[in-house]
Amino acid sequence: MHDSAPIPPDPESERRGHELRDVAIKPILYFLIGLFVFGGVLQAVMSTIMTGVIIPESKLPVPSFSEMDKTRDIQKGVLDSRFRDLGTARADNLQRDTTGDMLTMYAEDDAVLNSYGIDKKTGKVHIPIERAMAKVLEKGLLKSRPGTSKLPFDNDLPYPAHSLPYKATP
Repeated sequence: MHDSAPIPPDPESERRGHELRDVAIKPILYFLIGLFVFGGVLQAVMSTIMTGVIIPESKLPVPSFSEMDKTRDIQKGVLDSRFRDLGTARADNLQRDTTGDMLTMYAEDDAVLNSYGIDKKTGKVHIPIERAMAKVLEKGLLKSRPGTSKLPFDNDLPYPAHSLPYKATP
């Protein structure tokens, strides 16, 4: 360890109320000048590189509708040929209205959950969910623990018990 004599206090530092000798302005100025020079050089290099890539909009020709239709037909042909090469067909019925499709799906699910019917594939019979829950309660199939509610629905739900937690809005 190096033993050295304590540095005597600087009268100017004491007068100003902070250390003056720990603040070196020259390195900070050199850093800032270097930062601006580096940023300017980088900007110049990137501008030179991107000059050939970016075309001003005023120089671009405006395509006509017939040209756009031709382009779409060409793209469709390319896609069809690629799907044909893979041995599959391209679907023409792509999903366009996701909210409407979700609402339709919810309506179909509600119709199944709230009606009587037979599943044609499995031959199973289904009854409305409300009726099924009442039957379960009648038969005492739910074993409740002491201190728990015997109701099939929680009264503190932020939505009606018969509705779904997520409803898409049309």
